Formats: sequence, structure tokens, C-alpha cells
Amino acid sequence: MEDVDENDVLAVLDQEAVELVDLLRSQAPAVLETLYSMMDHRSRRRLERLDLLGRLAEMIKYFRASGPALCSQFLETLCMECENIPMRLESRLVSVAGTTSVPMETVDCSSHLVGEDNSLSHAHTLEGHGKRQCIDHVGCYSAAIRKMLLQRWERAVQNVLTEVSLDETWVSLRHGNPGKPRDRPDRTPTADRMDRTTDILEVEEGIMEDRVSVASFLERSAGKVVVLLGPAGSGKTLQMSCVGQRWAQGLLPSYSLLVLLEFRQLNLLTSPLSLADLLLQWFLQPQGGDPEARAVLDFISDNPERTCWILDGYDEFHSKIQLGKERGSQERGSQEGALGGEMEEMGGALNLWSPLPIARLVSGLCSRRVLPGCTLLLTCRPRDLGDLEEGVDCVGELLGFDRCRVKEYAAKYFQVRGQGQGEEALKMLLTNNHLLSLSYLPSLCHICCVYLEHMLCPQASQPSPQDCPRPQLPQSHQTSKLPSTLTQVYLTVLWALLCQRPGKTPPRAPLHWPGGPPPLHVYRSEVRELGRLAMQGLDKGKILFLSDELTPKLLDLGLRTGLLSQVEVTLQDVSRGKGFTFTHLTLQEFLCALHIMTSDEVNEAQLKRKFNLRSRWTTRADPKTVFTDSLHLYMCGLASPACTPTLVRLAEKAGAGDSAGAGAGGRTLSGSGFGAETWVKKHQAVVLKLLKSLAGSSSLTGPKVVELYRCVQETQNVELAREVVGSRPCMELRNIRLNPVDLDAIAFAVASAGVDFDLDFGACSMDLECLDILPSCKHLHHLTFRGRKYDDWFADKLCSILPKLPTLRKLEFTSANLTDVGAARLSKALEECPNITDINLSDNSLTDDGIREVAEVFSRLPNLASVMLGGKNSCSLGSVLAVLEKTSSSANLESIYADGKKEIKVVFSLKSSISSHKDTPGLTVRLLNQKMSGQQVLRLCELLACFPALSVLDLSGGLWEENSLQALTGALQQLSITQSLLLNDSSLSVDELLAMTSLLSQCPNVVKIDIRLPVHVSVEFIGSRQTHNPGNETEATGVGVGMKLRMQGCGLLPSHLERLSDSLVRCSDLALLDLSRNSLGTKGLQVLLDLLPQLSTIQQIHLGENDVSMEGVSLLAGALCSQRNLSEVSVSDGGKKIVLLKFLPSTGHQPSDPRSSGGLDQGKKLGVTSSALKALDVTNLCRKLLHCPSPLEIDLSHTSLKDEAVGSLRKILPQMTTLHTLNLSHAHMSTNGALLLVSCLGDCQRVREVDLRCQGESFIRLGEKTDRRSCRLSHYSLSCANVENLSRILQQCPNLSDLDLSSNLLRDEGVKTFVEYLPSLRIASSVSLNDNGLSKEGLLHLVSAILSCARVSSVEVSLGSEERLSIRFQPDNHCGQTLSLNACSFQEEQLSRLAEILCSCASLDKLQLRDNGLGMQQVVGLVEQLICDHRQRSVSVKEHWVGAQTAVELVSSCLELNPNIHTLRVNHSTLHITLKDKTEFYRSSGGSSGCLPVVKISLVDSAESRLHLEAMSSVLQRCAFLQDLLLSGCSLSREGVKVLCSALPSLAHLTTLSLDSKETCEDGVILLAEGLLHTKTLQNLKLTGHVISDIGVEALIRALTGLPALTSVDLSLCSGWTAAGGVELMSGLGQCVFLQNINLDSVSLDEQSLSCLTQGLPHLSSLRTLNLNNVMVRNSSENQAVVLLLGSLKRLTYLEEIELDCLRMGDGGVEELTTHVTSWTQLRRLRLSQNLVSDPAGDKLLQALSSCSHLQELQLSGNSLGVACAARMAQVLPSLTHIAVLDLSENKFGAEGSASLSKALVSMKSLVKLHLTSIGTPDLASLAASLDHCVSVQDVSLAWNGCQDDVAVELANVLPRCLKLQRLDLEANDISIAGAETLVRSLKSCPSLQLLRLWKNRISQSDACRLTQKDQRVNFSST
Repeated sequence: MEDVDENDVLAVLDQEAVELVDLLRSQAPAVLETLYSMMDHRSRRRLERLDLLGRLAEMIKYFRASGPALCSQFLETLCMECENIPMRLESRLVSVAGTTSVPMETVDCSSHLVGEDNSLSHAHTLEGHGKRQCIDHVGCYSAAIRKMLLQRWERAVQNVLTEVSLDETWVSLRHGNPGKPRDRPDRTPTADRMDRTTDILEVEEGIMEDRVSVASFLERSAGKVVVLLGPAGSGKTLQMSCVGQRWAQGLLPSYSLLVLLEFRQLNLLTSPLSLADLLLQWFLQPQGGDPEARAVLDFISDNPERTCWILDGYDEFHSKIQLGKERGSQERGSQEGALGGEMEEMGGALNLWSPLPIARLVSGLCSRRVLPGCTLLLTCRPRDLGDLEEGVDCVGELLGFDRCRVKEYAAKYFQVRGQGQGEEALKMLLTNNHLLSLSYLPSLCHICCVYLEHMLCPQASQPSPQDCPRPQLPQSHQTSKLPSTLTQVYLTVLWALLCQRPGKTPPRAPLHWPGGPPPLHVYRSEVRELGRLAMQGLDKGKILFLSDELTPKLLDLGLRTGLLSQVEVTLQDVSRGKGFTFTHLTLQEFLCALHIMTSDEVNEAQLKRKFNLRSRWTTRADPKTVFTDSLHLYMCGLASPACTPTLVRLAEKAGAGDSAGAGAGGRTLSGSGFGAETWVKKHQAVVLKLLKSLAGSSSLTGPKVVELYRCVQETQNVELAREVVGSRPCMELRNIRLNPVDLDAIAFAVASAGVDFDLDFGACSMDLECLDILPSCKHLHHLTFRGRKYDDWFADKLCSILPKLPTLRKLEFTSANLTDVGAARLSKALEECPNITDINLSDNSLTDDGIREVAEVFSRLPNLASVMLGGKNSCSLGSVLAVLEKTSSSANLESIYADGKKEIKVVFSLKSSISSHKDTPGLTVRLLNQKMSGQQVLRLCELLACFPALSVLDLSGGLWEENSLQALTGALQQLSITQSLLLNDSSLSVDELLAMTSLLSQCPNVVKIDIRLPVHVSVEFIGSRQTHNPGNETEATGVGVGMKLRMQGCGLLPSHLERLSDSLVRCSDLALLDLSRNSLGTKGLQVLLDLLPQLSTIQQIHLGENDVSMEGVSLLAGALCSQRNLSEVSVSDGGKKIVLLKFLPSTGHQPSDPRSSGGLDQGKKLGVTSSALKALDVTNLCRKLLHCPSPLEIDLSHTSLKDEAVGSLRKILPQMTTLHTLNLSHAHMSTNGALLLVSCLGDCQRVREVDLRCQGESFIRLGEKTDRRSCRLSHYSLSCANVENLSRILQQCPNLSDLDLSSNLLRDEGVKTFVEYLPSLRIASSVSLNDNGLSKEGLLHLVSAILSCARVSSVEVSLGSEERLSIRFQPDNHCGQTLSLNACSFQEEQLSRLAEILCSCASLDKLQLRDNGLGMQQVVGLVEQLICDHRQRSVSVKEHWVGAQTAVELVSSCLELNPNIHTLRVNHSTLHITLKDKTEFYRSSGGSSGCLPVVKISLVDSAESRLHLEAMSSVLQRCAFLQDLLLSGCSLSREGVKVLCSALPSLAHLTTLSLDSKETCEDGVILLAEGLLHTKTLQNLKLTGHVISDIGVEALIRALTGLPALTSVDLSLCSGWTAAGGVELMSGLGQCVFLQNINLDSVSLDEQSLSCLTQGLPHLSSLRTLNLNNVMVRNSSENQAVVLLLGSLKRLTYLEEIELDCLRMGDGGVEELTTHVTSWTQLRRLRLSQNLVSDPAGDKLLQALSSCSHLQELQLSGNSLGVACAARMAQVLPSLTHIAVLDLSENKFGAEGSASLSKALVSMKSLVKLHLTSIGTPDLASLAASLDHCVSVQDVSLAWNGCQDDVAVELANVLPRCLKLQRLDLEANDISIAGAETLVRSLKSCPSLQLLRLWKNRISQSDACRLTQKDQRVNFSST
């Protein structure tokens, strides 16, 4: 053993520890108790848990760590008390114990010191007298500090009722860097530990929270910087005084010096101060002068670890400590010694006496730059921790009272006060949740006691309802009358304090007795002054006030009533003085709130600034926050209406109502009182407004939300509570400490809101007493606890709470420390929660036993829906088996999910759902990633067999032992599985997989085995067909009902097929076989083909990715021909990828597609796609297919075909007599190869269509010989040589109807070459050369060449954004040619050449120029150059500038420059001209050359001006032969009418005058009527839209009767006459007996006028056309008037057109009309839209129309026609062969009516326009198909019918045969993108179609844009 210094008492104790334990074991218990009593209380309690040896060892360890002094005392006592001590041991112990004795020389200075001072003396015992003198100085200074601290303690505990014990006050530690898990002690609770108090709780994973006493906290803080946190009133300052007292008594031997400083007093130090001055001048001046000061400083410098510095109340410090900068500079500098060394600061050295700001001194201590190794203890409120966090080693938070401490304190309080109501007050306190939750904070506990004392004291003056919101309590108290807010408590306490008499002992005698003025009234000014002082202090962060800051009167009241307390302070000049503080900070805040709410000095802006929700989360970056903790709560409490009278009383000015108050104590209605009430209520409203704005805020953190709830509780505002809870139905709180008062506030708000509420606590620290508040949350729906600090003890407390939560539905106790013991207790508690639906105990520390305990309760919870038990729980397969065992009798178990050891979830179905759904799907069991032995599998199956129905058994991811799978398959028949068995991601061998296939034949319920390795393995049972829609599966796979076997990626070889074949043959109903992704090869393919005859029910076989070669593909082609039921073979990549065989369904199964049943007539298909085919491959395949007996389709899309392969295909194609389609879409072949395929048109007469698009959709269609054959070759780059070759090929192609060479980059040369060959090509219909890069020069050459071809009927050219060039042909006897040029933008020279070409083309009949950028001069010049021979020629020019302003000028110019103009019309932006040889005209008409030959002028929307009128007048005067003058949409002024009338006499041949007015003058009709008298040849007069007065009517009738040749009058849309004028107008029309046409569209007539018309019509025997659309009959029974009107038509047997829209005509009118229709044999048009025609009446009308054989237009839209009318149309319409327009929209024909209309359309060859909008059915496929027979149709509308893709597909098939169709409207249907794409693809074969409307269909905007870009004719707009 190493020699040890005999004087080292600690070393000797360490060496002799073993022998001492042996010695003490034999000593008497009394001796041991004597030794134990030398230990502190905390350490003694620890010994209770140990046995004798453990106690003795722990005691030796304790004294070893206690220091030499205490250790010496222990050894001395041991030597005196113990017996039988060995001599060697005794002599050694006595010798070392004696060396620590206090020297006699120092007795005079330190005789009063104990243990630790002895050690201090021993530490400084050195040779020499000087050192011994130093020891005396330090001892004296230490003694002085002890004396001061003891005096401080005596002052501090004067009013403290209970004993202050550091061992009984608890601190919650926070650790930033916890020890490793293996270093932590085992804290797994056992049953016998559950009732003990734990010291350690885990906050969350990786972080420990220690709950230790303050004494223990101090022990572990030696040499560290520690912070003790606590809210205001938690007792931090008292505890620090207690620490000083214990040190002064020698109970903290580790420290030789203890310095206790308060920040509130450090605030008084405004000048820099050195550390020496701070200690020796300001804290305590040494009595020994400078020698003692130097000795003390030397001791501190040399022994910093022996000093303890306490800095109390950092939250009261005015400055902010910057530890980051201090710590950073420390790390960069050298780590030198303590204060005696140098201290670097800002580049300069500071010694001990260098003055620094006090904040820098404190920072130096915290950052260890000063006195490293000393113990530094700071206290502050939690919110200021951010300033200190970076420099501290440990943080603890002072915990408040628990229920026992509250009870103890209150009992002591009332015992000391001597109140007889102590027991009653204690009962009130403990039974009232609100008071109890407040009392957990020590200071508030005292306040609550004061409150109860005052309220229960019979001698005390009670506050009146006007002064305090709580009334007086009777002796038999009622709990409901206790305060519900902290503010109410403080109001009462303030009342109580003001009522005290000075110098009286308890019970307190009232200073003011009943009948006198209330104390708040008496001391109103003083209370206001105290409030102002409190606010000033809080604004400055100040709680200490000097005497000069208070008036004597205020000071006297404050000290007398206990509102203020006096403290001794040290000033800057080291002098002592008196300071004053409010009794408690909360009282200061309350008085401040009173001042804010009652003072008119505080405006609204200031009030808002002072209202801040306190946050419990702080960061170092935050500035020092507001000083207050509870100010906002008091402001909210005072905002309650109950506090208004009190506030108003305080707010009144001094003297207002004083006299009255002296009497009755009531408030006078003085002016100042009214003013006070105004601003008080205003302040209250501001606070409530702030709270409401916060209630709707979404940015509040959890701590601030808690504060918001506390504010709401203070206001007691139920509506506000509802708003707060309603905006946050789920409250999530994370990582904060919660107090009972917080829970009480939440409970109030939730109870007030009355809605379901969720509480989620995540790692929140809370005392167990907080759980007692939860039952007050009346509507708690979901309760969650997450965090490692929630353990078995927490759960044990929760168990007593859960039965008190009747509304609780969901409980989550996750990520916690719950063990099996806690789970067992929690489960028992849950039995008393019958309404619970969801339980989550995931991520705890449960084992299989714990899971079993939880599962026990499942059957006892009737509403249980789900349970979560996974996560970090140690759950094995045994847990799942236990759950199954415990729930085997449960009828509502729905599913069990377990994923290895990660998760267990159990789901139950509600009983209501069970009763409503008799056919339940059964239990679903998913046991994923489990390792199962054969025995466990059998046990699992045994348990599952207990359940009547098992839906899904999922054992995916399992590790199977050798016999496990065999055991499972053997037990399957015992299990009632209805859906599927899943074995995904399981390691199964090929033999095991093949063994599974036997289930198809052995297990009758198995319908599908699906194996897709490496992951998917499943077995589906017959019940899966009921839950999954079979139609969907059929649509996806093309396979109907039948068994299915899929084995993908299983590594099958041809040798495995023999074993597999046995299973396949025994399976009598196999429909699908999928063996993709194996290694079968061509050999395996041959084996399967040989097996086909035995697979009678097979529908599909998949053999993709089996390395099949082209030889195998040839085998498949042969099988396609030889196997009768094999219908389709699809191969890709030469057999490497897809190999698919499809079969016709057997007779035992219904086909998936009804159209597929037809045996061999259905046809067969061979698809070889995405392959590189050689010539030999093509030859072999085609030869195999030559003898195919069924219609054949070959798909070679996406293949690569060289010219040799194409040549082989071309040679053999004529021999394939059953081939009908060859698909070459996206095939790679050269241009020469494409030309070879075009030559098939000449080689094979069966070829009907060749459609080749480079890298696009390409087909060759074959069939019976036809006269209409087409060729389309596009997107190839054809050179001139290619064009010549193509032209020579086309010369050999007879019966070619259409040729499309679009998008081939022909350019001018290619187009020129083709046009040269054009006359020799026998093309019957059209040629398209769109998008070929044609220039304007090429265009002129093209026009000249094409128009020279006699067979060309029309040429359309557009060089705009979409280049188009279309040529149409007619038979040789056609009448003329048409040329249309669009967007060509000709230059002057090009325009002249065009005119020359046009003039040289004698056969050109029609010229159309649209948007070519021509100006007026160019148009006029072109018109001037155009000549006309004996043929009539029409010209139309459309430009944007042609319109109202240029119409008259353009007309005048054209007429002046070209004398051959026969008719001229300007309509909107288009000029229409017809030319006729003037010589022939003059010869036939006998006119002179001075007159213009124009016979018709029409101006639409032309403007009127003086220049225009003059020009028009001169033109009209030269148009002597003008017959028609049409002015539509013009605005004629009075002058304009005069000009027109002046020209009328010169128009000797005028027969038609049309004035469609936009706006006319008032007497325009009168002037016009006078002019009409000069036009005796006028036959047709149209005056649409004119306003005609009664005088105008008279003039007009006079003119009409004076026109002998007049046959037609159009007065549509005219108005303005009176009733008398209307009568005169109708009477006048009846006198015009020669009229043939009358149009009264939209004319308003009264009953008398209509009667005149009815009487006059029978006299118009020549009438041919009558338009009465929209005639508005006033003041009459409309139906009767219409019937009478129709009756007057009986004699009009020559009627050809009658229009009766919108007359609201009912069945009576229709029946009247029906009686006359049979006599109208010449009827051509009948319009009855928008009436009330019923189905029976319509049936009769249609039957009558059968006699109208000349009928061309029938419009019956907007009626109520139905099935009967549709059936009648099927009979009548075929006989009306001339019908061109049929509109039956907005009727309800339905599907049956649609079928009838389809039959009718078959015979309607003349139909041009068909509108069937909204006819009540989407089933229009058959109707669409019938359009194939309407060869003349141009406009079709099927809008608003909800048609789906089947109609779109049918239309796509029909459109290419509707050669004249121009417009198809499919708006507002249900067509998807698939249907739309089908329609767009068909447009390439519809050159005549101009518009396809698809607006408002099931097509996205992006798809719509894509389709529009593909073809501009597709329209998705509303117009």
C-alpha cells in the first residue's frame, strides 16, 4: 500500500473504510444512530432504502466527501462511542482527527465557528506567523458574513408561517447533454415502487429531467455556474436566504465564504465598480481594515473553489448580460487563474481594483473569466434564461407547492391567525379547483389564505357589489360563490388589506365597520397613487423604491396595511438606507393594472403597448422582455363587466361623491362619475378587442395560447371562450412547463365553449396535480400525452382521472416510459371508460406481458374502434397471438396489423355498422416481417380458425422456416378466408412456388394465384370477386370470370413446365396464365403451344420476357391460324419483351365484350411491334398467315422495315385474301419504302386506303373493290425525283378519290412538278397539299397551272399561320371554277400578275380574297382590271378596314371604275361583287351606255356623313336599272332620308327597298312614305326596327295602298304607335289584297289590333309567307287570341312559309293549325319553336304534315314533344324527301325517341341542317351512325345531351363519309380526352369540316390546347 500522510484525514478514512465497515457492523444500534444523526436529513433518508452494509458504506462515503472538518468530527465521535476498536486503528484515527483542531491562537476571532471554519484554518496552516495571521483575518471576515446572513434570515422569516427546508423544496433539473443510456441507473418501476415518489423523470428521448431537493441541487452545483429558475412568488429569494442561513450555521462545509447579492440593489450602482469594492465596500466592509481586506482577497484569489456567489433576481436587473462575447474571448485567450491574475478587456489589462460596469463584472463571473472554479448561483424568472443559458453548467426550476404543501401551509396560516373558521377555509380551498390551482404557487397560496380569512371573518368588513364582484359569503359557504378569477381574489385581498387596523393581533379588527364608507372609497386617491407608482416601477423594471420616491402619507398607508414592505439597502456611496417594495411583485402588477384601467392619463395606444401575452419560450437573441408576468391577466380580469363599478369608483376624481359616500356608501351621479365610467368602459372594450383579435390569430405559439386561455378565464366572457376554443379545437402544447392554473384556465374555456376539444401534451413538464384539473374539461374528446417524462407514476395518477372524463373518446399515451406495470393499471382504469373509441400506447416500454394486459380490456369496451400498440414497445409475434387469443370471442374485431416489432394496430367495427351491414367482409390480419416457425404458424392458424370469417391474411415480409409454408398451405382449408392471402417479399424457392399452384385445384375457394417476384406473392379467394368489381378487372386485363395464375420472375425453366402442366390441366376453369419474366425460351413456348388443346377455358397467356426468338414468333403465327379459339397474338421486340396470346371465351363464359362473340367471323390479329424485321422474317410470317380462314389484321407498328422487307411485304400482300388491315404506325422505313407501299394501290385492287405518315399513324386498309380509294402520304421529305416517281405510281392507280400530300416539304419545285402531272392523274374528289412551304411566287404559278385543268372545280390557298392548299375536282360537265386566296399578302406586282391570270381564265366563276392585306386602292385597282365575258363572275374581298366608314366610298369607286358590276354588296368587312358583261346587259335591257348596269346595291352597317350622302346620291342617280336597294343597320338622319327620297324618282326599275334602321329621325317614316309614292314599280318594302308614330302609320298606309305592284311588307321590330295606330296599321294591311309576304316579327299588338289582323288575313288570298314570331299580344288571353288568329288562315291555301315561334301556343292552337295544314300543299317552311306543344298534339300535327310533300324546313324546338312524336317522325319524315332543315332541340325524346329518329334519318338524303340539342338522352350512338345516310348534311348539333365516348367514336367513324359536313357541335357533353382524340384523328379525312365544338366536355384545359394546336378547327370556346 502506498504511504499516506497521517495528517490527511480524508486519505486515512478512505484507506480504512473496509475495516471501519466491519467494525461498525458489530456496534449497537444506538451507536449507529448517533453517527447517522451527524448526516444531513436528505442523506439520512437515502439510507432508509439500503440494507445494513449499504447504509454503513454510504455513511463512510458521505463523510469522505464532506471535507476534513466534518470528517474529523465523525472520527472523534466514532472513537468515543464505539467499542472493541483495534488499537492500531484507534491510534491512527485519533491522530488524524486531532490535526484538524482549531488553534488556540485564533479562538478570539472564530470561537463561534464550526466545522468548515476549522477546515478553513487547517487549509491555511503554514509555517510562519504571517500566514497564521492571514487565517485570522479570513476567519473574522467569514464570521461577519455569517452574522449578517443570520440577521437577514431572521428578517426574512418574520412573516413566514411554515418551516423553510432546503430538503423539502424541490427543483426540476434541466440537462443539455445527458449521459449515455448505459450510464443511467435502472429506473424500471416495479409494483412495490409505484407508491414511492420518484426523483427522476425523462423529458423526452435523450434528455433527462431530475427532480431533486434544493439541498441536493446545491451539493451538485459546487464549482459550477448554475441558474435556479422560478416564477414570481415561487420563493427564490427566500430559498437563497435559507442557503445563506444554512451556510452560516456550518451546514455547507464546502464553502469558506458565501456572498449573497441582490440584483434589485445592484441596480442602485450607477457608476463603474471594481470587484474588490463590490465585495469589501458595498457588500460587507471588513472590520480589520486593509490587512483583513488583502487577506480576504488573497484567499479568494488562491481558493476560488471555496467560495460561493449567489446573485438573486436577475429578472430585476436593468442591464442585459452578454455571455456570448465573454465566453468567446475566454476561449481565444489563455486559461489563467482567478482574480489575482490579469483580465483582458477590450485590449487592456484590468487588475482587481479596475472599475467596471456591474453588468460586466457579473458577465465575468458567469463566463469564468473571474474566479474560475467558484460556485455561482443565479436566480431569475424562466423567461430571462436566454441571457444566461450559454454560460451556465446546470439549470434548475424551483417547483411550487403540491396539494399536501398547500394543505400544510393553509392549516398553519389559520392556526397562527387563530381563526375559528380554519377548517372551513381549508375545506373551501381544497375543494375549489380554481383556488387550489392558484395555491400551487407559494405567494398565491398566501394570497388565497388572506382572501379566505377575510371572506370568512365575521368581524371583517365585506366588499359591496359595487366595489367588488364577489358578494359576502354566509357562514355556511357556497362553493359556487368563491372567486373564479385571480383578479377577483386580488380585489378582495386589496379590500382586506385596506380594512386592517394597525397594531391589532389576529383576528383582525376592521378599521371600517359597516355603515361607514368603503375602504376603496376612503383610500381612493392613495390607491390611485400606489397604482401610478407601481406602473412607473414596472415601466422601468423596478421593484425597489427609495424613501424620497414616496410621500409620507402613502408610505404610512403602505406599511400599515402591508401593501409595502421595508428593506435595508446599500447606496452607491456605501451608505445604508431604507428601501421599500410592494409586498409581492404580483401585487405591484395588480395595482398597475388598476391604474391602467382607471386612469385617464393612459390612452388607448399606451394600453395596447402594455398588454402583452407572456411567452415561456425565450432565445438568446431576444431582447430583455417586459418586466411583468401577470399584468395582462389583471387587465383582462378588470375588463370583466363585474369589475366595472369598482373601477368607476376608483376612477372618479377626488371629492366626487365623497359626501354621499360618507353616508350610504353609494356612488353619486356626478359629472366626473359619468366621465370616469366612459373611459373605464372604453379601456375595457380595448382589452376585449385585443383578446378577440388574438383569438383569431393563427401565429400564436403554444405558450401564448395558454396565456390567452388564462386571459379568457379572467374575463369570464363565455362568448370569447367559444371563439377561442372554436378557432383551436385541438390544442397542442410542446416542451413547456404547465401549472395547475394553466389547466384550470383551459378547463374554463372548454366548459364554456361546449364543443368537443382535443388536448395534446408533448414533452410538457407538469406536476401530477395538473391532472386533477382535467375532469373540469367537460367536453374533452381527445387526450394525448407524448414524451419520455410520462411514465408509470404519471400513468398511475392518470388512472384515477380517466373515469371522470365521460366525453373522452381517444387516448394517446405515446413515446412515453410506460412499462407493463403501468399498462396493467391503465387498462383497469380504461374499463371504467365505456365511451372510449381509440387507444394509442405506441412507443413505450411494453413487452408481450404488457400487451396481453392491454388486450384483456378490449372485450369490455363496447365502443372501442382502434388500438395502437407498436413503435418502440418490445412486441414480438407472441404479442399478436395474445391479442388474437384475447379477442377470439369478439364479434366486432375488424383488423389486426403488426409490422415486426414496429407497430401493432387493432381495429374494431362499431356495433351500429355491424347491424346495418349483415354481410361483413370479415377479419383482416396483417402480420408483416415476422419470423415464424412451423409451430407458430399452426398456433396462428388455430387461433384464426376461431373467427367465423377471415377476409385478408397478410404474412408479407416473413422469414419462413423449412416447414412453415407447408404448414400454412395445409391449414388453409381450415380457415374461412374470403379475400386473399398475401406473402409479399418472402424468400420462397421455385419448388415452394410450384407447390402453391396446386391450390388452384385442391382448394375450391382459390380463384387466383398472383406471384410477381421479387416482391408480390398472393392467393385470392372467391370472395374477392364480390368486393372488387369484376367489370373493372375485365376492363384492365381483358379476362372475364375464371381462375388466374400469374408467375412472373420466378426463374422457371422448360424443365419446370412438366410439374406446372399437371396443375394447369387439373384446373378446370383456368382463364389467365401469366409466365412473364422467366427463362422458358422458344423450347418452353413450344411446350405450352402443345398444351393449348387441353386448356379449354383459357382466355389469355402472357409469356413476355422469356427470350423467345423470331422462330418462336413464327410458331405463334402458325398457332394463330391452326388454333380455332386463338384470336390474337401480340409480340414486341422480336419476342424479347411482350408475348401475349388472347383466346375467344369458351361457351361456359360470357365474353368480356358482347361484340366479340362470333366465332371465326370475329377475326384474328397478329401484332409484331417494336421489332427489327428482316425480309426473311416478313416472308415467313406472311406465309404462315396465307391460309388464315378468318378476317386478319396485322400490326407492324413501331417496327424497323428496310426496303427489302417492304418489297417482300408488297409482293405477298395481294396473296393475303383475308387481310383487312395492315398497321404500320410509327414504323421506321425510308421514303422509297413508303412509295413501294403506295404502289399497292395499283398492284392490289383490294387496297382501299393507304395512309402513311412518317413516324406517325399509318395504315393500309383492304376490302372489297370500291370506287372510292384514297392515298395519304405526309411528313416525308419528298424531293422532285420522289414526286415524279410518286406521280408515275399514281398514274397506275385507278379509282383514286382523295390524295393527301401534306407536310412533305415539297416547296415550289415539288408542287410545280406535281401540278404538271395533275392532268394525267385520275383523281375523283380532292388533293391536299397543305404545309409544303409554298411561296407567293410558287402560288401564282400554281394558280395559273391548276386553273388551266378543266377538271378542277375549286382551289383554296392559305399562306397564314396554317398553310393550306386544297384542290377539288368535279365531273367534266361542271359549270365553273372557284379560287379562294387567304392570307397571301400580295405585293403590287404580284397582284397585277394575279389579275392577268384571273382575266385569262375563262372558266373562273368565283373569286374569294380573304385577309390578304389589300388596301382600298389595291382592291379598287383589282376590281377595275377584272373583266367579264359572257359568264357571270362573283368576287368577294374581305379586309378588316372594309366597313361602315368606307362602304359608300368603296361602292362609288368600284361602280365608277368597272362598268361590268351587276350587283354590289358591302357586308361588315366583306365586299361582294358580281360581274356581268355590260354589252349583253345593255342589249337585253335596252339601256344607254351612260347608265350603270348595276341592279342591286346592299350596304350593311354603313355610316352617314355629308360627303357620303352626296356621293351616294350621285351614284344612285346613274343607277337607272337598280332593282334592289338594301340599307341594313344604317343610321339615317332627316337629311339622309331626304337625299334617299330625292333619288327614288330616278330609280324607275326599283322593286325592292330595304331600310333596316339602327336609328332614324322622328319623321323619317313620314318623309319616306311621301317618297315611296314616286316608286310605282316597288314590290318589296322592308322597314325593320323603325319607330312609327300614328301620323307615320297614316302616311305609311297611304303609301302602301298607292303602290300597285307591292307584294311584300316587312315591319318586324317596328314600334311607336298607339292602340289606335295599331288598329289603323292592321286594317291598312288588310286592304293590301295583293300582298304575298307579311313579316310582323316581334311587333307588339293589343287585342283590338290583333282582331283587325285576324279579320283582314282571309282577304289576302295571294299570301305566301306569314311571319308572326314573337308577336306580343297585350291585354288579352293569349291562347284564345292565337286560336282565333290561326282560324283566320283557313282560306290561305297558297301559304308556303309560316313562322309562329314564341307565341306560347298550346294544344288548342296546334289542333286549330292541324285542321288547315292538310290544305297547304305548297308549304315549304313551318316554325313552331318555343311554344307549348305537347306530345299528343305534336303527333297529330306530324301526321297532318305528311301531305305537305314540298316541306323543306321544320322547326319544333323548345316544346314538350316526346316518344310518340319521335315514332311518328320515323313514319312521316321519310316521305318528306325535300326536308333540308330539321330542328327538334329542347324536347324530351329520351333513348326510345332517339332510336326512332335514327330510323327517320336513314331516308333523309336532302337534309342539310340537323339540330338535336338537349333532347333528353345521352344514348345517341345509333343516331350518330345514321348520319352516314345524310349525304347532304352540313350542320349538325348534338349539344347538351351528356353524350359519352361511345357517341364520339361512332361520329369519328361516320365523319369521313359526310363529305359536305361543315359544322359539328358537341358542346356540353361528357366526352373524355380519349373520345376527343378519336374525333380529332378522324378530321384528317374530313376536308370540308370547318368547325368542331367541344366546349364544356370532360377535357382539361391543357388537353384542349393540345388538341387545338393539332387541328385549328377544334373549338373549346363558348362561341
